[in-house]
Amino acid sequence: MDIIAFKYGESLFSTELLFYKDKRHEFVVISWLFYLIKNNSKCVLLDAGFSTKRFIELYKIENYENPLKILKANNIQPEEITDLIITHAHFDHVDNISKFPHASIYIQSDEYKELSKHIDTSRFKEQIVEFNDRLEIENTEISIIKIGGHTAGSSIVKVNSVEGEIVITGDEAYLYENIVKNIPIGTCYNVGKNRLFIKGMNQRITNVFTFHDPSIVPTGEQYKVFSF
Repeated sequence: MDIIAFKYGESLFSTELLFYKDKRHEFVVISWLFYLIKNNSKCVLLDAGFSTKRFIELYKIENYENPLKILKANNIQPEEITDLIITHAHFDHVDNISKFPHASIYIQSDEYKELSKHIDTSRFKEQIVEFNDRLEIENTEISIIKIGGHTAGSSIVKVNSVEGEIVITGDEAYLYENIVKNIPIGTCYNVGKNRLFIKGMNQRITNVFTFHDPSIVPTGEQYKVFSF
């Protein structure tokens, strides 16, 4: 099984948003990432990235590349995606949600309600699979688990592999620093739930992936393959 981290841009981000009660008033570099899990029968996308121009301009994304273009450059067509996991309904995770016509789309019920306020979901409603607290994707070792810290239904993804459990944090942890230093994120719907998640992950970095840590895909590269 391969987990491929794709980077479609970089930008500066406030430490006040990244770390709970941070008062440094500084900006640090973050990456904008999405993931693909491939095994013998499945091509599972973890979040969809964004392509709307105003988001690119608003967040001053540097080295931006459309996620769909990145996939195609790596010989992955949108029609090949069998499953799409949405960790939560923020723009950088859902903007391209309608671009994968054959994928089952998994999303926590509270997040689907939020998504429906901002996006016309009628185009892909038949593809949607909602869940409340936990969902296991058939014929995979992938589980989606609601945490509810970052947003009401914010979720993480766990994958069982021969090398042990893999955790993809969604935005329940922006950076590895959140986990290593045991600091909740700065943008929480429920800081208590986020704190519990961070505490449970504390000191565990092996086989953990976030969506914004710049160390995951090296500078100057667009993707990195992790084989398990």
